[in-house]
Amino acid sequence: MKFLLIKNINKITKTLSLVICLFCTQTIDAQVVNFADIVPEEGTRAKSFEDYLVQIAWQNNQRKRSLGIEKEVADERVELAKKQWMRGLQFNASMSPRDKTVLFQLSPDIQAANAGEVIPPFLNFGLGYSIGDALTQKNEVRIKKKETEIYEFKINEERLIVRKRVLAAYQQYLSAIEIYNARKKAEDDAESTYYLLSEKFKKDKATFEEYNNASSAYHNSVEKRLQADSEIQLAKIDMEELLGVRWEAVERNKGKYSKRGRSSKKKN
Repeated sequence: MKFLLIKNINKITKTLSLVICLFCTQTIDAQVVNFADIVPEEGTRAKSFEDYLVQIAWQNNQRKRSLGIEKEVADERVELAKKQWMRGLQFNASMSPRDKTVLFQLSPDIQAANAGEVIPPFLNFGLGYSIGDALTQKNEVRIKKKETEIYEFKINEERLIVRKRVLAAYQQYLSAIEIYNARKKAEDDAESTYYLLSEKFKKDKATFEEYNNASSAYHNSVEKRLQADSEIQLAKIDMEELLGVRWEAVERNKGKYSKRGRSSKKKN
């Protein structure tokens, strides 16, 4: 009895596992990439400022334009392949002179009537068709269509690449601003400490070592703040390279979108 119970439990477990696997497979298969969400289409409003950046970068992407032209060429090759059957048609026309000896086989009266007459040549016409071209045309059209699909895949792949690069560069820009704000605050604190100890040192209320340490800390904080500011400028250059326009021209539209993520304003 105990054996039968364990056997039934094993069967139920296997059945449940199979159902779960089938459900998970259907769920995974249903996750189809919507490239309209990856890159907002031109003329549509982006859902966020990040999507707006991706949209601008995609509009000005030179690789996209190059692939678009290559796809147009592939489409033209499909049309040419559809008309390839016409290459198998062969039309021939030729002329061959008539043999005058035929007249000598006729009666003397007919020979006398046609004496000195110019006999026109025979005109020969012919029409042929290559069976080989007819048999391979369907395959040629199919191949050209597959080449067109390849360019569509390349364009969609470029969409994913552009989105990844733009979002990564934008996050790098936001991080550079946060680092700048942190270092600016550290500089302000170090500056206050430095001037405070400077006054105390003048009044012999602080040692030279304390004054020197405060001075070193302040100048180090200034250097780090300048480095952070340089990182912001480099991040802007990276963004402009991806967007194809000046960063200030794009950033001014940020207020039109709902705030999401970290702030990109310097703290004064």
